[in-house]
Amino acid sequence: MESIRRQCGFINGIDIATDGTKGGLSLGWKEGLTLHLRSLSKSHIDVEVEDENERRLWKFTGFYGAPIESDRKESWDLLRLLKRENNKPWLVVGDFNEILFSFEKMGERIREERQMAAFRKALDYCELSDLGFVGHWYTWERGQFVDTSIRERLDRGVANTGWWDLFPNYKVHHLQHSFSDYYPVMVDTDGSGNMQGRAEQDSFRFNANWILDTEVEEQIQREWNSNSLDVPAKLRRMGLELNIKADKEELFWEQRARVNWLRFGDRNTKFFHNSAIHYKRKNKVVGLENETGVLITDETELSKLATTYFKDLFSSQPDGFPAIFYQKFWHIVGEDVIGYCLAILNDQRNIEEVNNTSIVLIPKENSPKSLNKFRPISLCNVLYKIVLKVLVNRFRKVLNFCIADSQGAFVLGSVAYTVVLNGKNGEEFRPQRGLRQGDPLSPYLFLFCAEGFSRLIEIAKRNGRLTGTNVGRGNVSLSHLFFGDDSMLLELPRLKGLII
Repeated sequence: MESIRRQCGFINGIDIATDGTKGGLSLGWKEGLTLHLRSLSKSHIDVEVEDENERRLWKFTGFYGAPIESDRKESWDLLRLLKRENNKPWLVVGDFNEILFSFEKMGERIREERQMAAFRKALDYCELSDLGFVGHWYTWERGQFVDTSIRERLDRGVANTGWWDLFPNYKVHHLQHSFSDYYPVMVDTDGSGNMQGRAEQDSFRFNANWILDTEVEEQIQREWNSNSLDVPAKLRRMGLELNIKADKEELFWEQRARVNWLRFGDRNTKFFHNSAIHYKRKNKVVGLENETGVLITDETELSKLATTYFKDLFSSQPDGFPAIFYQKFWHIVGEDVIGYCLAILNDQRNIEEVNNTSIVLIPKENSPKSLNKFRPISLCNVLYKIVLKVLVNRFRKVLNFCIADSQGAFVLGSVAYTVVLNGKNGEEFRPQRGLRQGDPLSPYLFLFCAEGFSRLIEIAKRNGRLTGTNVGRGNVSLSHLFFGDDSMLLELPRLKGLII
């Protein structure tokens, strides 16, 4: 092990000899670090790391989980023991020989839930959380053919929140290999991009916990009544004032964590707070492949890539105030909001002032590397929805006179989109096609589009350009069927019908 370590350029090191062709561990380091050995075994090397330049002290454990499932309990007990002996920032990296969830394995038999649950419980006890990764989703594979190969994510980095605070810009990379069945895992403690907290350029978001704060209500009333600006301008100004409260109290952290961690004890625990921070960091988009397969990691280039992708797909930033804000503080803002919306409906104001939409990206899989692996969710302004709701309620009264059984049209260039990537708004663009999810008018516009399509098919059928096909005992002639947003076209197998 020592010779291999030295060949890799690490003069300083701690080595555990192999048992024939099996086992063996090695930990190497370069100048600038001072390591203090705490404990070791055939399954781990545990050290304290002192950075001579930064004067930081933290704990690192190189770990190897038992390859035999019946012995794995000893591995998890070892992790717990190392936790009890530690109160420092802690990073654990290695081959755990186990997966956390079933989707971390492809091929062969499904892993038993009890095995994965034992691993998760051990990490929970140690307050260690997965650090995510960039690269292939798996770290081990066996088999040369796709239909018989086995792939698993057995290797990973996990850390406690103290370590995240020391290295907020970390990145974990699954590297390429040339001869091994394992992919090397590299933890970069100084990765590019800012992963901590709220950046100054982040877009404003009203947080649910503020409705419980009487001081916030007083501040909203004071700010709202202190000027004669229009509603959007008042909201922007108030957003700047409220932005300083973005890190306040437990409802904010529950909102950010998106899971109920109350079972861990007191509602205001440090674990509750840190779990929410980790969730945000774990879901940060650290890299995406462009259309040529080149991995982009620079945040500015990532934003441009996302904007270009969705600009092409559909060819702003909303004010950040959700419906709960208007419901809670209607007695303050209601009169102005009603007047503003009526002005739009009576052509006294332009709806473009509030017709902005943020596209939030929800990953379809763990650590996606291309934008088509995200589900875009549109977030419209509440002011816009109020105006459109009035139009929709009016529209319903005449809908039956306009269409038969189908669906909608779209006015080009009337809405502005902004892609939200890692909490920051990208460049604004205007779509040239498509319907906006979350828009109250979209279902009706879709009805018109489908109705127009249906009428064109019927005209083509009457003119003999389409024949459709006969089905059932009654020999009913069908040319098309619509099911929600799915369409089925029926035609005899002839070239003329296919060309149309």
